Amino acid sequence: MKIIYIHYVKKTFSVIFFVVISLSASNFYAQTTNIPDPNFEQALMDLGIDSDGLINGLVLTSDIESIITLDVSTRQISDLTGIESFAALEELNASINNITSLVLDGNNNLKKLLVDDNLFLSNLEVTNNILLKELSLGKDQPAPSNGIENLDLSNNTALEKLHLINMVSLEYVDIKSGNNQILIDVLIYCETHSGATCLPLTCMEVMT
Repeated sequence: MKIIYIHYVKKTFSVIFFVVISLSASNFYAQTTNIPDPNFEQALMDLGIDSDGLINGLVLTSDIESIITLDVSTRQISDLTGIESFAALEELNASINNITSLVLDGNNNLKKLLVDDNLFLSNLEVTNNILLKELSLGKDQPAPSNGIENLDLSNNTALEKLHLINMVSLEYVDIKSGNNQILIDVLIYCETHSGATCLPLTCMEVMT
């Protein structure tokens, strides 16, 4: 009987020890996403998205992967690294920031994108965003620092609205999507500070 009792205690201890280790491992391997821009992370905290409440360059991926609408406009953000983990994102407003490059390869559900008034934006990649319906770029006043020269929208077959305002560096737009008949709201306009039309005029390649 004594031997049986000792065996029972050891077995119970082993089970408890296994449970503790399993829980610790689960917490240790929780998936996170890098958010290197503190202003971006602060915006997520203010919106109640970053659950750890710390500016530490990280956010739990589980906190962001089901977000559908995100408005981080007017937050002095320079880098939106981490946005690719917003897998369910359908609407993004990142207007009035300092973003230089925006690649949205991981946001396959994106339908509406507003990045107006980002003076330093020189690269925008939306090739994989085939559900994109609305794209708005530029600002109300001429913005010579906006450096986008080429914009490839040939893969955006769902595009219905395209506004490109005062994109003074823009030289070429490719909208050969094969579905241009649904692109019914198009506004492409540019003028200099003196009020003259920007030159050279933007070249657009179209195929219906």
